[in-house]
Amino acid sequence: MAKFFSFSFFLLFLFSGHAQNLVPNPSFEEFTDCPSTIGQVSNAYPWTQWRESPDYFNACSPGITLSESVIDVPTNGWGFQQAATGYGYMGSWCYGSGQPPFDFREIIGCPLLSPLQIGEIYYVSFKVNPALDGFYTQPGFATNHIGALFTTEEYWWEDNPVPLQNFAHVYSSEIITDTLGWTTISGSFMADQAFSFLGIGNFFLDEESDTLHLNSSGYGAYYYFDDICVSKDSLCYVNSSTHNPEISPVNFYPIPAQDILYVQGKIPVTSIRIFDVSGNVITMINGFDIEKISVTTLTSGVYILESTSGNIKRREKLIVCH
Repeated sequence: MAKFFSFSFFLLFLFSGHAQNLVPNPSFEEFTDCPSTIGQVSNAYPWTQWRESPDYFNACSPGITLSESVIDVPTNGWGFQQAATGYGYMGSWCYGSGQPPFDFREIIGCPLLSPLQIGEIYYVSFKVNPALDGFYTQPGFATNHIGALFTTEEYWWEDNPVPLQNFAHVYSSEIITDTLGWTTISGSFMADQAFSFLGIGNFFLDEESDTLHLNSSGYGAYYYFDDICVSKDSLCYVNSSTHNPEISPVNFYPIPAQDILYVQGKIPVTSIRIFDVSGNVITMINGFDIEKISVTTLTSGVYILESTSGNIKRREKLIVCH
């Protein structure tokens, strides 16, 4: 019990200095099912496709078949990039797709954890990276106006796609060209409505967007997205364990683990898998409510821990030190 309360106190201390991130699943680490092909944004609940068919990438993909390898991390069908946080990120065409129709845009969206308060200042940040030289498709442009749009209405790409109105509450006026690292787009605004939803992408038409060739053979501008944050805190702290209100976080402690790894969560953990750095499953545990895991048989080192709670799976780093 002493370990439990000391750990809880540590969590309270750690997060008490930060205002809440209103974005659920902000680093796309939680998924109902590992993505197996393109266009499976909804696997990273509660994110959905607001316009056309964006993509969800995660290192949980086996990467064996073509459909699996195109959404793998770090190497995938659009290019190469490690996740900014964890093992997953999103991706979408932010300018063109190689051929008409013009003004082609893919946009992701989600409900906020709570509506914005009218008259309050909110800080927004997210990370982007332009894809380049993929084996499945060839993005070769960079663009500007990639941003965040807040709405009172939720959109869906097939029935009511979000319109392009040459406006976003926070966006980059500069063309994002760094293909090696993640670039942070950030800004602030005063809420004039009780916005309940957030969209990420390029909401500007072709004629309002500037572009730049990154190579001579590619087409369209495709960007990866990670670490989305909306907060009253100017630091806009991204907690990758921020969940939908209906889903409580699951915590594992102590980290590094020496002999026993304890499980803390309001929703029972029913499955645990531990992978080595090569992606091989070395430990598998199934149960109704797993409360602790023995790691005495694991050698000291870094592993990947996958937990299942309800219909949600999460992956995170596990360090073992005997």
